[in-house]
Order: sequence, then structure tokens, then C-alpha cells
Amino acid sequence: MTMSEFTVLMGDEAVSALSLMNIPEGSTSFFQGADWLRLWNGRPRCKCGIVVVPNAMEPDGYFPFCIRKVFGFKECYSMPMGTYGGAVAPSDSNDIRRHINEAFVKWACSNDFSRINVIEFKTGTDESFSLFKNKLMTTHILRLDHDEDRLYAVLSDNHKRNLKKSAEHNFEIRPVESESDVREYYQLIVESAQRHESNPRYDIGFYNSLCRIVAKEEIIWQLVYLDDRPCVGHIYFKSGKKILYWDGCTNNVGLRTSANFHLFWNNIKSFREQGFESLNFGSSPQGADNLVRFKKGWGANEVMYHEYNRESISYRSIKKARGWLRI
Repeated sequence: MTMSEFTVLMGDEAVSALSLMNIPEGSTSFFQGADWLRLWNGRPRCKCGIVVVPNAMEPDGYFPFCIRKVFGFKECYSMPMGTYGGAVAPSDSNDIRRHINEAFVKWACSNDFSRINVIEFKTGTDESFSLFKNKLMTTHILRLDHDEDRLYAVLSDNHKRNLKKSAEHNFEIRPVESESDVREYYQLIVESAQRHESNPRYDIGFYNSLCRIVAKEEIIWQLVYLDDRPCVGHIYFKSGKKILYWDGCTNNVGLRTSANFHLFWNNIKSFREQGFESLNFGSSPQGADNLVRFKKGWGANEVMYHEYNRESISYRSIKKARGWLRI
């Protein structure tokens, strides 16, 4: 494959090109689409793009990525911050996807990146990334093609107890629609981070951009109120007939009243009624046993996928010495 056999488009040009591609619904995730590219393209020290692989007059598909500069290093992600990326093709052909992945790898390795990171949501190992370090990732997916009674029956005893507990409170679920709503959501993020003795992964500017840029039909963003005060928040993204839980936060009131269980159960029933086929609870870090139990408690099944990583020696050395270089 020569460089002329694929094209690299950056920034606004890449976003515009996606609107011209005939990619069927369900062949891509939100994190591989125009709004996510547009969102990250507006972030400080970030630039987004796509590697496009043509076939005659029609594109075979593309590979979305983000370039980020931090502490003097230049990083390239299939999509930043641990979200699902990989090749996007108009069909499910593994040959086409491999061709697209190979084009991305060739382009990325020809640039002076300190780190190249690809998270690909499929079970099999991709030989396109044979020179990368391969790390297995874990998520949990709940099938929604059952009636409500069946969905309730598979809940753990702990989850059923918490749902009964949450029924004692008069919660109100409201959508996040304005910057004032975002501020309330972000305050919950800060409180959640403090409880775990950590810092928020994203700043409030990111969440304001998320509210402003992402189309309302692609995102479900909610706050749960008790006595007119927020106590839990969730963010979900839609991908065809699938839903991905992406971000969430709970304060002490939410924990005490089991408001998080209330919101998840309300949404599970709603997603089923709307015709969605599955709910993905998102990735689980290694050693997060309580989080895994929580996801399994909804009846979700464990699914493995892959993170491919290639880092320079200097990047690995600094990363080992400092804790601030991470997805």
C-alpha cells in the first residue's frame, strides 16, 4: 500500500467529509462520527482527522483519530479518552476493515507520535496491530430483547433491594439542556471525584461543548433531582439500536437514597420500550470488582475487546515516573 492509496483529512475538512460518506446506521459508533470529531477538534491542543481509504469512486471507509499535544508529547488516539474507535466500513467485511486499519497504522507510524493508541470493539485480535502492545479490556452488555418481567427477574438480590429502597423517594428525572444544567452535573462530577480522592477527567468546558455541539438525537443526558436538588447524573450515547452508558456521577444523597439504581432501572425499561437491542455499561478497569458486580447485577454479560498501544521509550519512561500521562 502506498501513501497515495489513502487520504488523510484534518479538522473541519474531515468533519465535512463524513457527511458525504454513505455509511449505514449501526456500522459506526457515536465516537467514530462527525459530532465526536467536531467536539474534540475544538478542544485545546487537540486536532481530529480521518484516514480515508477509497475504492474506485466510493470510499471503502475511514479511520477516525485525534492528535493531542500534552507536556511536549504528541499522541494519536483512535478516539481519545478510552472510547471505542477502530475502522468504519459500509459493510461488515473483515477484509475491508483490515485494509482500513493497515492504512491508519502505516500513516500513524510514519509520523513522529510519542504514543499511538487504538481501542477496537471486537473480540478477535487484529493482525494490523501486530507491532502494538495488546491489552484485553472488559465491558458488560445487557440484552434488552426481553419483557420487563424477565429483565427484573435477572436482577441480583442486591439490586432488587436497592430498587425497593429508591421507591421510598420522590425522584424527578430531567434532561440536561442548558449551561446551568451542565454546571449542576459538573458539581456532581467534582463531588464524585473527591469521594474517590481523584480529579475530574474532563473540565467543565468539555461538558459545555458536549451540550452545545452534540445533536440531541445522539445523546441522552439526565439529572435526577430529590427535593429539587440534583443527586445523580448519567450520559448515554446512541449507536443505531445500541445504547452506551458513557459517564455518570453521584453525590452522597444519591448514594444514601439509591438514586443511581432508580435512574438505571428507569432507563433500562425506557430503552427497551424504544426498541433498543442492548445497553453497554462501559469499560471496567482492572481490579474494579465492585463496579463489575454492579454491572453484572443488572444481568449484563461480560464482553472482552482490545486496546492496542505503541509508545516511544521516552514516553514510557516519563509515564512511569509521573501519573499524569494516561487515557
